[in-house]
Amino acid sequence: MAANSMYKNGTNSTYGANLTLHASDRVGIMAANDQRIYRQFASKKFTLPQRNGKTFKTFRKQNIYDRQLGTPDFLAKGFLTGRDIADVTAGLTAAGLPEGAGRQNLVENHIVALETTMARYGYMEEYTDEIDLFSDTRKSIDIKQELGELAGRTYEDLLQRDMLATTNVVYPFAATSLATMGNGLVADGSLDSNYMASYDFFRRCVAKLKANRAEKVTEMVEASVKIATKPVNKAYYCIIPSNVAWDLDSLSRESSNGKVNEFSFISVEKYATQKGIAEGEIGAMGEVRFIESEAALIYRGQGATVPNNYVGKLAHTNNKFDVFPVLFPTKECIATVGLAGRDGVTFNSQAPEQADRTNPYGTVGFASFNFFYASIILKEEGLLKGLLLASNI
Repeated sequence: MAANSMYKNGTNSTYGANLTLHASDRVGIMAANDQRIYRQFASKKFTLPQRNGKTFKTFRKQNIYDRQLGTPDFLAKGFLTGRDIADVTAGLTAAGLPEGAGRQNLVENHIVALETTMARYGYMEEYTDEIDLFSDTRKSIDIKQELGELAGRTYEDLLQRDMLATTNVVYPFAATSLATMGNGLVADGSLDSNYMASYDFFRRCVAKLKANRAEKVTEMVEASVKIATKPVNKAYYCIIPSNVAWDLDSLSRESSNGKVNEFSFISVEKYATQKGIAEGEIGAMGEVRFIESEAALIYRGQGATVPNNYVGKLAHTNNKFDVFPVLFPTKECIATVGLAGRDGVTFNSQAPEQADRTNPYGTVGFASFNFFYASIILKEEGLLKGLLLASNI
């Protein structure tokens, strides 16, 4: 074996003579799997076979007796909640069959087609041999850690972006859209709380999830390159930005009479048991357990116009309120799709001393990662997005 096809004690990679996979790749893989706020809610139930195109398709069946997904009645009331007795009575009367009944009262199956497209993502970093020669760090190893963290962050952002695309939304107070978040607020800030985190807001979210027949989460995907789950406390889980977490914590403060509000936020440290806690879990309120994400995306400066001479505490940018989405990913509502044989992050690297036509002096090395990604929302009615305004912290 030629010397220039070796990287220290590595072995040849199947990707080419000068590309090798090393034990240090494990550092990158571990770093890539370390960020799991959003991934812990995504099922890994699907695999796209190779040589079958980039589009993955699946289907779901809807109960005949339910309101159809996407209809105004469903969006307002869910599958069965709030049915009018007169409508049901009329339907039951129509369902009656006379003697010798023929072809009548036909019903249709409702099949919903779902599809997604596989895409590839990756980054690379170059470095010179002088970093290893004259510094007290080993860039060839550190670079794997850095790129692994970037891979994990990229994957989390992709999944978070896809979750935020849900059309199943709850608005507070007078808002009916993103652009109206903050309508009706006044300059002195006295009405700010109407748009902020509250027990009543999260109770409305839970009510909508129940009407949509969304199941509580009982297990989550573990931080592993293999498909594995761990049990968690049965609940509706809500992923929140740090600003909303700040406001939630204020709901656990004592009232003027020294008593804690019955519906206050309870921090995770005060749980009766520390078993079954999800990654990033910070506390609970009623049937909801909260997970804080410092990397949560927000709609910066996309809310309503801030009132003139505003002195309230809500965050805003360019005279528009910042809007903070909170996500309720319920059981089996979203899944990632793996590519058969490539379901993970692939690391490649080349040492600076490996000279070739693109590196004639043997002074520049590189490391890179890439992965294939696709997600699919299986039950949009079970993936709820709530919109809030929050304190400027």
